[in-house]
Amino acid sequence: MRGAVPVIEPEEIRRREFNKVLRGYDTVEVRYFLEMLADELESLQKKLGEYEVPGFEGKSPGEIVEQARRKADEIVEEARQKAAEIIRAAERQRDMVEREIDKLKVKRHEIIKQVEELVYKLRNFVEAGIPDFREERSDESGV
Repeated sequence: MRGAVPVIEPEEIRRREFNKVLRGYDTVEVRYFLEMLADELESLQKKLGEYEVPGFEGKSPGEIVEQARRKADEIVEEARQKAAEIIRAAERQRDMVEREIDKLKVKRHEIIKQVEELVYKLRNFVEAGIPDFREERSDESGV
């Protein structure tokens, strides 16, 4: 909190004794003033403690800024690494989807070819069977 700067503690102020001399200061007033001074010092130390960040006690502003800069650089680097991993995972996913699409295109082409063959065979079957069917209908109708 205070670094390397020598500081008078509130308790030192309270315990401070002065030599008594003839026609000196009123000891009650001096004691009262020292008590008020000690209380004020305690209050200021508490307030100062509220502004301190854990881990930065006793460090100069330059050291604090440098430490913050290093931490920020670490965070940015970690974010870059995570972003790169997310991109790699997305690219792997994309490649997998593209391979699946290619497989489905091949399958679609095979199905279309099978349907075309089936239509061709069915057409040949129908065309081959039509004369017989017409003959059967003619025989039934008596024409």
